[in-house]
Amino acid sequence: MIKTVINKEISGKIKGRESEALMRIWIGEFKDIIKKFEKIKDLPPLDFNARLDELSSLVNSFKQKIQL
Repeated sequence: MIKTVINKEISGKIKGRESEALMRIWIGEFKDIIKKFEKIKDLPPLDFNARLDELSSLVNSFKQKIQL
């Protein structure tokens, strides 16, 4: 019930601006990815590779969302 009310309220607020709202979310996601990469650059090679694999999975997941 509450979830439905919240969804209707949000839908009403962004009606006609869905693309703008999605772009803001995507930009936020990309900023997070960049910040995470900046943090891992100085790690030892094995740790760097492990974290890079995690970021790669995150980017691939994000790419799938964009294609939907």
